Amino acid sequence: MFVAQLKSGQLISILHVSRNRLSVFEKLAPFFCPLCKQELILKKGEQKTPHFAHKTTCLIKPEGETETHLQGKKNLFAWLKRQGVKPQLEAYLPDINQRPDLLFQWNDKRVVIEFQCSVISSQDIYKRTSSYLNHNYYPIWFLYEGLVKKSPFTIQLNSFISQFIFHDQSYPVIISFHPQKEEFITYTNIVPFSKNRAFCLEQIYTMQDPIDMILQPSSQRVNFLPYWVANSEKWLIQQTLFPDARKNKFLQFLYQRKLHPTSLPWEIGIPLPNMYIIETPPVEWQFYIWYFFLYTRKIGAVISKDEIHRFIFHKLNLYIRFRGLPAISMDEKVQPFNNYISFLTSLGFFKDIKDKLIVVKKPEILKQGNVDRTYRKGIFYSKNKEKIMRFFI
Repeated sequence: MFVAQLKSGQLISILHVSRNRLSVFEKLAPFFCPLCKQELILKKGEQKTPHFAHKTTCLIKPEGETETHLQGKKNLFAWLKRQGVKPQLEAYLPDINQRPDLLFQWNDKRVVIEFQCSVISSQDIYKRTSSYLNHNYYPIWFLYEGLVKKSPFTIQLNSFISQFIFHDQSYPVIISFHPQKEEFITYTNIVPFSKNRAFCLEQIYTMQDPIDMILQPSSQRVNFLPYWVANSEKWLIQQTLFPDARKNKFLQFLYQRKLHPTSLPWEIGIPLPNMYIIETPPVEWQFYIWYFFLYTRKIGAVISKDEIHRFIFHKLNLYIRFRGLPAISMDEKVQPFNNYISFLTSLGFFKDIKDKLIVVKKPEILKQGNVDRTYRKGIFYSKNKEKIMRFFI
């Protein structure tokens, strides 16, 4: 911490205090945490940035502060000052008993930034984010770049990392920061092809770049379909090879109905916007929609769109899981399903009449589905490229 409270209640900061003047501040002791009111000590060693630390663990914000965290807050504060947004460092918010790393006004919003340098529970992030939102603060989490696990065009999207998806805008983004390199890295175009892995585009920015460019990065149109075909195919084949495949609910569901994963048609497992909301892999949740509302229906069957929505949130809750993200509305949750229905409609399976769908064509199971799969799937995606990519415009 750079800010402490004196016995009188006055707040002091040592952010820009030289080491020579720290002895003057020591005479102001004792120091207290503005958040939990426990006593602090002033640390001024040569190896670490001078800071205040709890004598014992903070009861409200228990994770300790590393040198990376201290340096990151210092750099972010300097960056925001250059942006002219008048940031406050470690401002205490008594209405919610929170102390975000930074607070400032931007686009008529009270913005708080939390720079997260260690792995904590997704429940803790969810709780703190929800608390900010419920009290009209606009929370943005910056993730330490060293915690990001990635490969070219892919990011690991586990329950921890997924909490950092900044989704209160048209294009979801994960923002990371590297204090030592003084770089921001944004991950956009996030489209998961499995529970824990997603396609993404990576962009690096410097601390000289404007705030709008980093906090509001634009989505880029890129043809990632060949990459998607290869990785989604790899994922599907792996499911049948895992030692515990017999316990997989999805595979059990298929085998009980005499369906094999490699016999599923290519229109199952399509990349669509906002799928990051759903933890269940796209092949799985799209299969259930395809199966219950197309494969098991007769031509001419009339289906209410409300029926589909009720079925998703009540009947399919044993098979489809959503990520625990705060501030996701019901309309946002249903959007990926609506997009998938729209895609099936564009292929001629449904006729869309206002609030109803009519089945006009039955799907076909793949014959010799294990032969030339990647090649045949690539032909399907090439043929339907525009029908898929239109969702991302």
